[in-house]
Amino acid sequence: MSEQKRGKKRKGKHQKDAKKERKKQKTSVEEFEHLSKIKQLWEKARQKDPKVVSDAERTKLVNQLMDLLQDRVVDLINKHDGSRIVQTVIKHGSEKVRDRILNEFKSKGQIVKLVKQKYTKHIPMKLLKYGSKKQRELILRELYGKIPKLMGQVDAAEVIEYAYASIATNRQKNLLVSEFYGPTVALALREQETINSNVDNKNNNNNNPKSTPKPKILEVIEANPLQKDIITKNLEKVATRIVEKSLVQHSISHRIIHDYIKLIDPTATKDMVTSLLEHIVHFAHTREGSLIGAHCIAYSSVKDRKNIMKSLKEYLFKLASDAHGHIVLLKCFQTIDDTVLLKKMILLELLKSPEQITAVLKDKWARLIPLFILCPFNKRYFPLDVIEVLQTNYTVNDKNDKIPTSKKAIEVKIKELREALIPVLKTFVQDLSVKDFKELLTDPFAGVVMVEFGVLEVEGIWSEEDEVREEMRRKVRELVKDCKEEEEREKGVMSREGSGALKRLIKEGKGFGRAAAEGMKGKVMKWVVGEAGSKEGEGVWVVGMLVEAEESREILRKELGENRKQLEKVRKERKGVDKVLRNLDGEVSNGKKGGNKMQED
Repeated sequence: MSEQKRGKKRKGKHQKDAKKERKKQKTSVEEFEHLSKIKQLWEKARQKDPKVVSDAERTKLVNQLMDLLQDRVVDLINKHDGSRIVQTVIKHGSEKVRDRILNEFKSKGQIVKLVKQKYTKHIPMKLLKYGSKKQRELILRELYGKIPKLMGQVDAAEVIEYAYASIATNRQKNLLVSEFYGPTVALALREQETINSNVDNKNNNNNNPKSTPKPKILEVIEANPLQKDIITKNLEKVATRIVEKSLVQHSISHRIIHDYIKLIDPTATKDMVTSLLEHIVHFAHTREGSLIGAHCIAYSSVKDRKNIMKSLKEYLFKLASDAHGHIVLLKCFQTIDDTVLLKKMILLELLKSPEQITAVLKDKWARLIPLFILCPFNKRYFPLDVIEVLQTNYTVNDKNDKIPTSKKAIEVKIKELREALIPVLKTFVQDLSVKDFKELLTDPFAGVVMVEFGVLEVEGIWSEEDEVREEMRRKVRELVKDCKEEEEREKGVMSREGSGALKRLIKEGKGFGRAAAEGMKGKVMKWVVGEAGSKEGEGVWVVGMLVEAEESREILRKELGENRKQLEKVRKERKGVDKVLRNLDGEVSNGKKGGNKMQED
């Protein structure tokens, strides 16, 4: 070690010793030793490595800490280290330990004070995270009646948001939001919730509190019609403050603004939308926030819509891969008429490289962007509530007239967007190896995009005779030919996802059945009955589909006929084999003969 490093080390040790001496002078010897012991125990208890401290040792250390902290928790938390010590005890302590801490805070009226301060706010957050349902309810009850004021403070707002977004049941969420409707309505809802909760407890129907549906703001108004103007004014003040103080990232803020928009007239809606345009990207990660984003796009001008697309460009994949954010992008496709800009700023930017395309196709939510263009409003992929949001293609003016949000028909826009999407997908699929093609086709999310692309026909740009379509058929032939049963049953073309994709290509696409049958020649029995001793798998249903299709039946007829005796032996116990033989004999399932309809995903 160099002299310079030794000097720094000595200096650091000297500073620590001096600091310890100053603390010792400020407190009594007994108090200093007591705090030192607490810190020593805490240093051991917070170690994460199980080799250093086992779970049993940590439990013992936490109990020792709690004994030393008895009735001193409130005094300790005002110091940074003290707050962290209490957090460790809450995290690793038992329910009884957390009860002791919580009761001390409650008895001294400290809970509201805790949420307001920089260091102590983490204590109620830890209690909410690790506490029991009863403990969480107790903390929230202490905050009821003060929520609007607390939301105006940065530290307190963080605690309220955490409780609302990550911990609260739907019943508790409703009570938190009702605070912003006004004290009269909030009190009435709290009393009603108490009555409902007592009834539920008596009937033992409160096993799953999160199943309670959210009351809609319009239902609240219906129950309190005389309070509508007051509620609207209160929500207006809160919504304005949320925007001005940049609290738009909080999910509770999204619920408040969404409720406010439901109550106001078209003129007020336009004013509100104008103030929210630059914040759309911050709204998109929640259900209510995505609906606000869709509302903003619908009510905005042509110029504003261009600015919206520019603001989203940096966050495209993050939005597309979000459970709610993708709705905002889909609303852009449905509403914005300038498809040239849509292609350039959203679609092609999202699919700008093979790696990016793969990431989009494999993501549960991002894949819905190309799927919307390939098969718009398809109920197989888009829930009814999302379809309703996307198909709402008008706004309302002061005279209650419906004003179209788009001048161009959605069919025309889809056609123009396909002209950009299909060439990109054609190049992407053509460059895939058979291995990568199989990986995508058998993926639970990418597979459906590959299938929809494979069966789609678009006049002039994507036909059955296209060389890329023929390349897709060749790859299907190769992956079927090279399939190894043991591996493929788990993740490959004999898996549920893989066989489902193959069946749809065979049934709805042209030439894929013939390609699959050609690849299966010589090993069809492995698909039908598998290796000796194996159970009936998904592969038999693919064969059943091939034997049912005219373009592939004759290719496999001879091989299946030669193994007829083996198939007859297992026919009664395997429905798939029975289906294959009936299709082979001409008893194709059409609702009149057979009886067992071909299984479909």
